Amino acid sequence: MEFTGRTTGVFNFGRLKEGCDPANVFECYEQDAHTLEVHDARLLPQDTDISLPSSTGFTVVPHVSSVRDWSDEEVLASTYYDEVFAVLKKLTGAEHVFLGTPHVSRREGSEDQTSKPLYHLHNDYTGNMKEAYLCALSGEEPDPSWTMEEKLAMHFVNSLDVPAQMKAVGLTAERLAERRMIALNTWRNTSDEPLRSCPLAVADKRTIKSSDGCGGVVGRVGLMRREGQQFYYYPELTREELLVFIGYDSEAKEHAPCAHSAFDDANTPADAPPRQSIELRCVLVMPAANLIPADSPSDFTSTTEADRSSAAPPADVADPLQTAAEAGAGRAFIDLFAMQTDEAEQRAAIVVEGLSGAGCIAVKCFATSAKASTASPQRQAHS
Repeated sequence: MEFTGRTTGVFNFGRLKEGCDPANVFECYEQDAHTLEVHDARLLPQDTDISLPSSTGFTVVPHVSSVRDWSDEEVLASTYYDEVFAVLKKLTGAEHVFLGTPHVSRREGSEDQTSKPLYHLHNDYTGNMKEAYLCALSGEEPDPSWTMEEKLAMHFVNSLDVPAQMKAVGLTAERLAERRMIALNTWRNTSDEPLRSCPLAVADKRTIKSSDGCGGVVGRVGLMRREGQQFYYYPELTREELLVFIGYDSEAKEHAPCAHSAFDDANTPADAPPRQSIELRCVLVMPAANLIPADSPSDFTSTTEADRSSAAPPADVADPLQTAAEAGAGRAFIDLFAMQTDEAEQRAAIVVEGLSGAGCIAVKCFATSAKASTASPQRQAHS
């Protein structure tokens, strides 16, 4: 197969419905499909430090895993997690690496909604992740001015054991406040064959603005289309390559990380095997002195595009989980996510997956509990 340095694919953005309040992100955005060019990331200079403002925010790291059976959950939890932690520490110089959520395995053509590739541009973290962890460690109440989606970050943090792991390695709220926190996504093709079907596209973070996010938050609800955004993929990604990209950085000037999505590559051959992949999200705490210097170059932005103003949420925005509880468990998905198409259902799954940490678990639990919970495997920090 001959590559030309780019391909095309259809991407699902979000678009504000006419007459709707942009702060009401779960009801007021609809799907907005665009056919875009996707550039070959293999033609880019190799980024030695994806955490720099001048970086695209993504890279591929050569790594041969000892895992042979990618369906063995016990082996993944006992072996693969530590392998990824070691790679990330070497790549970034992190002091601590924590498991952000249990792994997510996906297979093209799966009957399980939570295992299907996600054809929806999104980011797995909101811009207040460090603040949410600080609240969890200190016991302080969250900022009431947080947007609806940012409030979900608190439930996401409380649903996992990362705060307890942080305390176990001596990270208090005061110590975490002094350190840079980065959330990274890792993504791997788990098939024997190079990936030719349903690849993952990742945004060059230098071309993303915080105002591109639905409701002013580049998170799970989605991304709005703006000229100047650029997306990349790695053709024929192999099982011996680990794709790593930025989902959050507490030292970034704005929350504008690597939004991402699966897409149908126009160059995919008809006989390409279905995609099989695994994603692992990790929270990194850097050494105390690892801060971006004040004179670091600013992120790349288009000079031909005026910044959109972020939608300021009203101070009295209701807790979305409480809203769901009042609506009733049976109506929660419909009321919160306007689930009218397969794409909207998948979009809803993205948000709930972020809460549960282990996929789109029982909607009733999401709708009626003040804190989302999950039976995620207990993992120790890699310190």
